[in-house]
Amino acid sequence: DVLVMADQWKRAIPLNMRIQNIYRIAMENELGASLSYVPIARDMYAYTGDIVMTKDNTWDYELTPDPATGELTGGDVVTNADRWRVLAADPTDGSLHVRRLGDNAETVLDADYVREHVVLGYVGTMHAAQGSTAEVGLAIGDAATMTKNMLYPGMTRGELDNKLYLTVAAAGENEHHHEHSDTDPQPRVYSDIEAQAMFMSVLRRDDRQRTALAVAEEALTALAAGDAHTDHSDAFGGVHPYAAQLVHSRAGRRTQWAQEYSVELAERSAHQDVIDRVQERARDRGRDIGRERGEDTEISIE
Repeated sequence: DVLVMADQWKRAIPLNMRIQNIYRIAMENELGASLSYVPIARDMYAYTGDIVMTKDNTWDYELTPDPATGELTGGDVVTNADRWRVLAADPTDGSLHVRRLGDNAETVLDADYVREHVVLGYVGTMHAAQGSTAEVGLAIGDAATMTKNMLYPGMTRGELDNKLYLTVAAAGENEHHHEHSDTDPQPRVYSDIEAQAMFMSVLRRDDRQRTALAVAEEALTALAAGDAHTDHSDAFGGVHPYAAQLVHSRAGRRTQWAQEYSVELAERSAHQDVIDRVQERARDRGRDIGRERGEDTEISIE
């Protein structure tokens, strides 16, 4: 079982279609007949025997468990990123009879769902592959644009082995070249050091979206600097910026008061510790003087 992942759908789509063509031609040659197919999302087609992926959670379909186990170990609903083998593609109604990879659960997806939420599943995106597993994971990405946030799902889906392939545009391979030149771009072999440098450049890229908290904090800072409330009307999840600023200001004052009181208590405690140590030294000194004079004296200091 091999799971192939790309950094972007624009790279996954042609890879899916290429793999599909290889399998389709091989199966049709073996069967001596054309395979049935139906249209699916992203202007693709699913043939009988294809691997497809569902892209939307739905409770509209009843799943039949594998007779050998009688269990739905993959869950009792059709979910996003589930991968399926097409057992039959019905061109008369556009439906797909599919079997889920992993637990062999079966169901029939109707044409509306198929056209909107089913894509070829030979190659998915690294983001969509989160939660999926296979024996071998193969990740493919652009060395110039791939980010470290794609690497974790891309490099951890395979239970036995994981490989990363970084693509690099060949010299002269651009739109101008394709439009104005009849020569093919010249590929080259990169050294281990160059490959390591590409990998490190990927690790340095971070495309994580700012959290709602970060957006709100940034907006509060701007408001404190004099920005208009209307400039940040979407920064607080539907709460008016003035109200958010007022609550934040009061919360800030409460935090400041609590901090000041904590400092005061700490100072009081430190001052009392000094007094206690001075008094203890005085008592010790008094005992020493009493012993020197041969007196049994206990000194009390208030």
